[in-house]
Amino acid sequence: MISNNFDALIVLSHLMNKDGELNSESRLRADKAASLFKDNPSQKIITCGWAYRDDSNIKISEAIKFYLINKHKIKSKNILIETNSRDTVGDAVFTRKSFIENSNFKKLAVITNFYHINRAKYIFNFVYGSKYNICFISCDHNDNFLKSESEQDSLKIFKKTFKGIKEGDHNSIYERMLEKHPLYNGDIYSFQEFC
Repeated sequence: MISNNFDALIVLSHLMNKDGELNSESRLRADKAASLFKDNPSQKIITCGWAYRDDSNIKISEAIKFYLINKHKIKSKNILIETNSRDTVGDAVFTRKSFIENSNFKKLAVITNFYHINRAKYIFNFVYGSKYNICFISCDHNDNFLKSESEQDSLKIFKKTFKGIKEGDHNSIYERMLEKHPLYNGDIYSFQEFC
């Protein structure tokens, strides 16, 4: 049983179609956040993600927000959206920069799928540092071995990219991300190597 006295629930997005309909992984993550929220409606839900589709202007963070409002009847004022993040690294960097740094939020839950938990944990703990208490919650219990190898490869690249930076040094992490990460520095040709 998860102790549910979080200040904020951070929902990591996955995919959606051009009309903003969430895929099953994104729905599972949003449903888990809604379930936790209903047990403690004083917390905030933070949704993450940009308008990543060439055939749509919908930001996935907004699609998740609308899903939470329409399916789970959560009020808009309880949901914060982070629209700059383009991947797990950006989710960690921008949620801290946009919402957490200037709040009293100290106890956080990051919600994602089981196969993604280890990489999300490493990245969020690195970006946030020891100042915050972060719990990582899986919305499912299926280990996808096909995805786990890709997750390990992505984590190796993350470690190489941010080598030499101290855990929790948010400004240096942000600068390195803008300089070296292909989703944020415009080097789209290196994107497949990074992710």
